[in-house]
Amino acid sequence: MKLTLTTKFKSLEPFAIDLPDFVILTGINGAGKTQLLTAILNNQLRITEDGGLELNQIKYVTSQTLSPNESTIVTREQLNANTQSLLSNYNAYLQNKNNNPSFMLANMFGENSPQIRNIEKIAKHAKKDIDKLSSDDIFNHYPLDDGLTPTDV
Repeated sequence: MKLTLTTKFKSLEPFAIDLPDFVILTGINGAGKTQLLTAILNNQLRITEDGGLELNQIKYVTSQTLSPNESTIVTREQLNANTQSLLSNYNAYLQNKNNNPSFMLANMFGENSPQIRNIEKIAKHAKKDIDKLSSDDIFNHYPLDDGLTPTDV
């Protein structure tokens, strides 16, 4: 993920910085945390994925809005079951691909399925070709947000 501020916003000077997918923003009073979040909220600061695709599902949470809501709860058991299921289906895909080199992920899962998106995310994070993933890659890089809707994140 990349944050880019092209023009001065309050006390923030223009910058561009690469960040991991999960970020905890901390700092002393007056460091600019709220200004950074306000710049994001006001679309003054661009947030893009590594490929340059702009992320626009932004949820600004304040101390007043940090309360239980109707978001989806993803349990460890559910995540483990989803990971096991994806691994099983991925292995079946590899067997089909071995027997028929023209066999595609879409043949296994259907066009634009969540499973294909998860496999693509795993391959990206593992820095491997989709057809070269190991079971460790799937377990180590399975998306933690699987099962959440865009409004949950």
